[in-house]
Amino acid sequence: MSRWPKVGQFMERYFAPLRKSRRTTISVLVVGLLRSQWIGLSRVARGMLDATTIRHRIKRIGRFFSNEGVCRWAVTQCLVELLMRPDRQSLVAVDWTDRGDDMLLIATLCWGRRPSCLDGGKGCPRHPGRYPCVK
Repeated sequence: MSRWPKVGQFMERYFAPLRKSRRTTISVLVVGLLRSQWIGLSRVARGMLDATTIRHRIKRIGRFFSNEGVCRWAVTQCLVELLMRPDRQSLVAVDWTDRGDDMLLIATLCWGRRPSCLDGGKGCPRHPGRYPCVK
């Protein structure tokens, strides 16, 4: 039995606020990424599992990412609720990166060992003294 339908089941379970068609499209894109193991548009399209041509798959990807009706905050909320368990403390490292005319917010969820800054250490474990701890 193929493992790819499990991606769709995962989307149904954790991304219920999204419309079914959008969950399906994201599932197909994830399968394309996993199968191709490349981020390039044509490679993702080649990895997608459907009965259409690569050209139509590329158009589908373009339509999805240019669709202003897809609420990025709803997707983000679903991911946060999935990853941030209420019974555990989590550390999120946040950085604003200057990209010329634009700023990019990078947030990383730190798993594993408890970072020293949560135990009274001085600053970020990777950059001691550079980033103060916020408790």
